[in-house]
Amino acid sequence: MPTLYHQLRNTVLAAGVEKKIWVRFILALRSTNHGQIACWTGRSTPGRMILRAWRREFRVSASRVQQVAQPLIVTLKSDGADGFRRDLSSLKCTRGYESAWGCPDAGDLGRVGLASGTTVRDLCRYYFDLDSGLGLISKDDLNSIAFLLQNANPVAQRKALALFQRPLGKRRGVPASCKSLPPPYNERFDMVWSLREEDLAALKTTDDVRDALGLVHFRKGEDLLFLTYMLTSRTSPRTPTAIEALGGWAYWPHRNLGEQSTMNYYKGTRGPREFVHSADVSPDTMGVRWMGRLVRNWDDG
Repeated sequence: MPTLYHQLRNTVLAAGVEKKIWVRFILALRSTNHGQIACWTGRSTPGRMILRAWRREFRVSASRVQQVAQPLIVTLKSDGADGFRRDLSSLKCTRGYESAWGCPDAGDLGRVGLASGTTVRDLCRYYFDLDSGLGLISKDDLNSIAFLLQNANPVAQRKALALFQRPLGKRRGVPASCKSLPPPYNERFDMVWSLREEDLAALKTTDDVRDALGLVHFRKGEDLLFLTYMLTSRTSPRTPTAIEALGGWAYWPHRNLGEQSTMNYYKGTRGPREFVHSADVSPDTMGVRWMGRLVRNWDDG
């Protein structure tokens, strides 16, 4: 199977985009003179990193390539590649990657518990029940919720999670600013990144966990926790590809086509195996694994 890069190239050229325009687009991605791509994490991605990931990704089907390529074709045909030379932010036109369900099935994991990482601030920012009457979440509110989530008693944990409509995502009434592009692309909140809960045991400190899982958007001073759960038979775990990962750059395609592991950008090593799946998991079936406060940023010396 050809790489994602070659499939994109062939699809774009077959649609009538001139070869010289495609070359200019690739030169724009490789350039260091433009601004970087603004990601949903709030961080940015060097274009050359995305280009390198495209060249190493073999797991994307032709139908998904067509989905991702179409808005890029429209942009290159109408505006050419010069805009990408000045500013890569317009690469958001390819955000079809946020539709998770064209990626490979991860197979039967058995009765394996999964875990998905977040911070107290992110949990409250995106998923708190805005109809609760509490209004905006203050620092004191964050501290109080953090205190509740640290309780090791499963019953107390479920009571704390009951404050949230959908702790993993899929919130009702998502603000327009948090949505991805219009249909056919799904909202990003419907896609959850996770690992096997048992793989957390080998990671010693909160910062080790963040680094090993490539969670580079979680910064010093934030409280890290993992929501733990079992997937039901109706929710299938899948193997993420570069299409799912474009919004968060701490990712590297795995050589094994049936797997995908996290990337530790602090040490440059591979981390645990990772999965994506639907956010449709009930809060009353979840637990909380409290990790603690991050002491440094992933890129601190």
